[in-house]
Amino acid sequence: MAAKRQNKAVIRNAIENALFSLMKQKGFDDFSICELCDTAGVGRSSFYRYYDSKEEVLAVYLLRIWRAWCEANGVRDKSGFSLENASSFICHVYENKELFDMIYQNNLDRVITMLIDRNIKSGKFVKDYGVSFFVYGVFGMLKDWWARGYTDPPEELIGVIENIFTHAGE
Repeated sequence: MAAKRQNKAVIRNAIENALFSLMKQKGFDDFSICELCDTAGVGRSSFYRYYDSKEEVLAVYLLRIWRAWCEANGVRDKSGFSLENASSFICHVYENKELFDMIYQNNLDRVITMLIDRNIKSGKFVKDYGVSFFVYGVFGMLKDWWARGYTDPPEELIGVIENIFTHAGE
């Protein structure tokens, strides 16, 4: 059973690496699933065993790094969100700006929006207007930051968030 899980991980990693490689070379809309599979060295049946679309490859990857970030920052539910881990997340985005640049340049922020809707606002995270406000507010700031080429340091965005929450109760 462990070998099967390891093989699954190898196939998924090959597909993810091929996706990012092709996105750098051509752009997301300029290659097919067949080309993705050829680049990954896997058959189409292997691709469709794990994914429905190229967008899903990206979504699964983003969800995995989101969960790893949550684990590292103690975010298990709504009560785990804080200014400190919002700051940590902004720094995490900055550290992974090559990935987020590819997402933005290929107009794939819709994949992030879909993940927010599926995994943050529902499921184990409570459905709450405050969560929506916070999550989409931070996401909107991040989109503007990406569009501006990360010209402001992460600390500036963190300061904006801290200022908003400091004055929210006034």
